[in-house]
Amino acid sequence: MVSVVTIADVKLALFLPEPATAAIDARVTMVTAQATDRIARHLADTPDSWDPAWTPATAPARVQRAVILLAGHYYKHVDGADAAGDDDVVWAAVTRLLVTDRDPVVA
Repeated sequence: MVSVVTIADVKLALFLPEPATAAIDARVTMVTAQATDRIARHLADTPDSWDPAWTPATAPARVQRAVILLAGHYYKHVDGADAAGDDDVVWAAVTRLLVTDRDPVVA
């Protein structure tokens, strides 16, 4: 699956230094792919809310922001430790961003 955000945009949002090490780039790439997949599955319940052909140039800003929020959460909590409280906050923010894309019966 092609990500709807660039790795550079995720690193900028996470205030990561440039140039980043290969390990940081690999970790950001991993969490961005995971976040993209999770947001795609989150929107998959509603027809036309996720377009697999989207690119960083064509994806809606709200979808890009949701991916960046979730990627940041995954980056911070890569091992799942201490994520419980933050998880609710992050998903509340993601839901607010994407509420117009979700079927209210499913959401």
